[in-house]
Amino acid sequence: MIIRQRQAATVIQRAYRMHLAQKEFEKLRLEANEKTKAACMIQRYYRGYIRRKKRQRYQRAAVIIQVVPTLVITKFLVEFAVIWRECTIRTCVEMPYQIISRVYKLKFFLYLKEYSPFPPSLSQTYVII
Repeated sequence: MIIRQRQAATVIQRAYRMHLAQKEFEKLRLEANEKTKAACMIQRYYRGYIRRKKRQRYQRAAVIIQVVPTLVITKFLVEFAVIWRECTIRTCVEMPYQIISRVYKLKFFLYLKEYSPFPPSLSQTYVII
């Protein structure tokens, strides 16, 4: 009878210890899942941040590529209007030379000046035409 009681106690202890080990394992598994979810969330937010910054950089570059030639031509037209006004006020002798020299400057700027709207890490250079 004592042997049967001892065996029964051993079976009960084994079952209870297994139950405690399973509870501890489940607790550790849930904790690991929470940490994994937190790490995934941080990565998701960081990747979104990087993508937004990259998109903003490309948008700024596109705007610059579109605006710079327009600004140069606008500046040229304003200078031309100023020269024209001065020419009508004074004599028209100097005007052709000034216009020709400014046209050459504009062509030089538009065709030969290299412009890189992208950060140096991308190392792409574009020529404004």
